Amino acid sequence: MNLTTISQRGNRAATVRERAGPHHTRLIDGAARSLTLAALLLFVSLWCSLAQAQSRAEKEERAIALIEENRFAQARAILEALLADDSSDARVEAYLAAAELHSGEAEAAIARLRRLLERDPENADLHVLLGQAYMENRDWTPAEQEWRAVLEKRLNSEEAHTQLARTLLQLGRFQEGLREAARATEINPRRSDAHALQGNILASLGRMEEAVTEWNRALAGDPNNSAALAGLAVYLRSWQPDLALEYAGRAVELSQWNAVGPIRILSLVRRSRHEYAQARQVVEKALRKFPDDLLLTGELRLINSDEQAARGPAGQPQAKKPPDQSAPLGDVARYYREQQEAKQQSEGAKKNPPK
Repeated sequence: MNLTTISQRGNRAATVRERAGPHHTRLIDGAARSLTLAALLLFVSLWCSLAQAQSRAEKEERAIALIEENRFAQARAILEALLADDSSDARVEAYLAAAELHSGEAEAAIARLRRLLERDPENADLHVLLGQAYMENRDWTPAEQEWRAVLEKRLNSEEAHTQLARTLLQLGRFQEGLREAARATEINPRRSDAHALQGNILASLGRMEEAVTEWNRALAGDPNNSAALAGLAVYLRSWQPDLALEYAGRAVELSQWNAVGPIRILSLVRRSRHEYAQARQVVEKALRKFPDDLLLTGELRLINSDEQAARGPAGQPQAKKPPDQSAPLGDVARYYREQQEAKQQSEGAKKNPPK
């Protein structure tokens, strides 16, 4: 209904009044006024509803834009206000869970997403978010379940295959992880992170030449792939120590000191060069950011142990060994296996601290 319609109804009421005669005039006038008032109220109500809907949509779009800009606190404030106004809005609640996840509140995101999935268990996007949240919380078994749930609905999802492979690697199920990573690169041969992941899994299996091939493929697609750079740094450290140091340093910088793996590899490369003071500086800097990380404290013990061994029983510096010119395939593969075992032990200790 618009203003023209309201005007036309008023004209028709005047015509009826003329035909009815004077004794019906007051009755008709009252009816006409009631009709016009009701129409006006309906128009105002509809206009307000549309304005509110438009305002809500604009706020939602603003929150999404803020998430894309990594401004999560501001996005959450908007989304929480929208949810307070309408607690049944599942779309807004899903975006709020994403904002919580990226704010480092994985457990809050997990609880919210599980509630949403109770209402909409077939929603693949919610399973994706929950899988990411479990991975962020390092809960690998439920993460596996979520990525498999995604693949039931999106069989050719390269993202789901890649993340499932990453999860299986953390669980130490290398062959299964390798199949999933290979499937991801079959779907999208240009997917750099899936090639790097294949390299890491192949290294854990001792298939180092194949691992190097995958790392190089990853770098061909993305020269700044930190996982591939870190893998090659481990591989090259014995006979191309300068290139290994360059790769390891770039991997740490690209990850902005937010990933423990590249940091440990940079320390490893420094240790292999007998640069114990620099290795210690790397780990101590990381420990200021991750003070309770058992892998980093273990790396610090290795630095001290290697330095003590290099000094000899009398505390005197020993002659440095010449670089090993042979490809240390077994050595690198052992390192990757030990790295995965150390991760699993560290996560087990965090979840089951000694009483």
